Amino acid sequence: MRYRKCPSCGEPMLRRNFHGSSGVVVDVCGPHGIWLDRGELATLIEFASTGAMAKADRHSAERADVRKRLDAFADDLRAVGPQYNVVGRGFIAR
Repeated sequence: MRYRKCPSCGEPMLRRNFHGSSGVVVDVCGPHGIWLDRGELATLIEFASTGAMAKADRHSAERADVRKRLDAFADDLRAVGPQYNVVGRGFIAR
C-alpha cells in the first residue's frame, strides 16, 4: 500500500473506504479534505445514486444505537456493584 502526499501540504494522507462501505479507497488529508483518483468520482456518484449510501447511513446509525445501548447496559451492571466485570461478551464474577 502506498500512502500519497497531500498536493496542498505535502504530508502523507490517510487511506479510507469512503463512507465505510463504498469500496472506493480515497486519500484523506485532515486539513485539506478528500482527494480522488481518476474514475473514483464516477464510482462514488453511482454509489450515492443507487441508494447504497443511504443504506450505509442507516446501517451506521443502527450500529451506533446498538453500541449506545450496550454501553448503557454495561454502565448499569457496573452500578450494581463490583461483583461483576463486563468482559467481551461475557461476565466474570469477582
